[in-house]
Amino acid sequence: MLRKDVTGKLQSTNSFTIECLENSNNRELEIIFFNKFKGYGWIMPNAYNTKIGVGDFRGKENIQSVYDKLIKEYKIQEYEKRGAFLPTGKDIFLMKNNIFFIGDSAGLISPITGEGIYYAIESAKILSENLNSNYKREMKKITNKIRQESILMKFVYNDKLRNYLFSKYGKSKLITKLINKFLRTIL
Repeated sequence: MLRKDVTGKLQSTNSFTIECLENSNNRELEIIFFNKFKGYGWIMPNAYNTKIGVGDFRGKENIQSVYDKLIKEYKIQEYEKRGAFLPTGKDIFLMKNNIFFIGDSAGLISPITGEGIYYAIESAKILSENLNSNYKREMKKITNKIRQESILMKFVYNDKLRNYLFSKYGKSKLITKLINKFLRTIL
């Protein structure tokens, strides 16, 4: 069953990601920020391969050209390329007529990173512990965190701040290190 079947409307999704796999896990974990792009790129090795991708969290950029730049710059041998729309974190919907939503289907996603695994697991846990009775009250902790991240997102993806950092320091790896340090400090 889709959320649209219950609510009668499509979920708000103006974020988009493109990701591929590389048949190797020899790379290091990396989060990459690009000048004048409102998302970020990632290189995430796991036990069998490496996931490489970019996410545009405002839906206004040419994400394909940024993805192509990442693939070329890091000399990635891609396979299993795929794309996906993501919820925005703004359209949160928890339940209707005793039908409960968790994770992405509830709109529970980090507005800063697009990450949703934490929210999927946490909302499932809350639902299992509070079926029907306290679900909405307990979910306020998660929805408040998402709202706080929405405010913080305005700073992380601020055009003037990002353009200043790139013009002053020039190298995307330095900007990436600065932003990663900042995010680790506040999250």
